[in-house]
Amino acid sequence: MTLTYRSCHPHMSDILVYTGSGQCVTSVAAVARGLGATVVSRLLVIHAVSNCDTASYSFGHGKVNVFRKLSRSAEIQPSVDILESSSASQEEVMLAGCRILALLYSGIVTDGLNRLCYTMFMHATATSAQLPRPERLPPTENAARYHLYRVHLQVV
Repeated sequence: MTLTYRSCHPHMSDILVYTGSGQCVTSVAAVARGLGATVVSRLLVIHAVSNCDTASYSFGHGKVNVFRKLSRSAEIQPSVDILESSSASQEEVMLAGCRILALLYSGIVTDGLNRLCYTMFMHATATSAQLPRPERLPPTENAARYHLYRVHLQVV
């Protein structure tokens, strides 16, 4: 199921969120309208990829960073759709998740994680006097596998 603010009907009550700091009350429907349908449809994936209670996360890629990169990318929607699909196979989840992770690490959607990790390692080694920090490199496909399965489970 994809969340969209279009699924709200006029007869439904709005949900209001109280921030706790001050007297700020925010309408969830107003936030959804402000973000737009495309971004709202990606929120579950953004939340799960960027660390939620049941899925791990990639070092240095918090919610704001993931939100910025995934909400602006037009080419990522097919991968988001796969991660939201309850009928997606493990292979489809793995491929879609790897495309998303490649984008998070400033690669392109068609980059394989293994190749991207190698390229970033070689670039960091060639341009710096210090050894690259492994936690800053993208995970290999095998390292990302179970993270992506947990993301898929969380989103579905």
